[in-house]
Amino acid sequence: MAKTILASAALTLVLAASAPALAADPPAGAPDPATPATPATPDAPAAAKPNPAQDPIVSTRRAGFTVGFTASLGVGDITGYPLDIAKRGKAEFRADTGMTAGANGAVWLGGALTDWLVFGVGLGGTYSQGNGTVVSGYTFLFRTEAFPLFWLGGFWREAGLAFDTGAGQITGELQDKPAGAAGKQIAPVIDSGAASRVGVSVFYDGLRLWKLSTGPFVAFDYTWSASLDQPLFLVGLRTSLYAKAPTKAK
Repeated sequence: MAKTILASAALTLVLAASAPALAADPPAGAPDPATPATPATPDAPAAAKPNPAQDPIVSTRRAGFTVGFTASLGVGDITGYPLDIAKRGKAEFRADTGMTAGANGAVWLGGALTDWLVFGVGLGGTYSQGNGTVVSGYTFLFRTEAFPLFWLGGFWREAGLAFDTGAGQITGELQDKPAGAAGKQIAPVIDSGAASRVGVSVFYDGLRLWKLSTGPFVAFDYTWSASLDQPLFLVGLRTSLYAKAPTKAK
């Protein structure tokens, strides 16, 4: 009996002595409560994928502020009436130049948005005479130029289409009317009043010097109102300056 009591006491002392050691040594892989926890590091954000739509447009042919002009010979048959509704449509008041040729021109200011698209606003003028009638006038115009096959390169980078719209006034005066006050009393035999204008042309832009580009063009131009009919076929020269265009590579 005494031996059993002594053995139990000895076992109790051994367990009491080993308890602190067991508490001090946590199981493998368990976090140590004496060591402060390290905060978790967030994952780095993924790199943004490049978006080609946000890449800057780099012009290789046309860019920036633009100044342009055309000079041409126009051929057509111009007819019309005085600016008097009582005379409009009556054969005895109808003036006809017959087939005639004359000078035409335009100048505009604008900008090249890309290598293949240019916009401008400007002024156009016309002068011709036939059958004793001198026809002249002006129009304000809006001009759009496009190079639809630019992406093909070579010749097609320089082949363009132009579209003009506008409004103005065209008059036809007697060629032999007297000068001075007496002539001023004679009303124009053709007076368009407010006339509309539309034109389309095909041109070449490939003859280059510094930032200037020039070349020939052909066009059809039509100006009309209730008292004017002026269809013209034009052949001439077109020139433009592109302020920020790269100079021609050597």
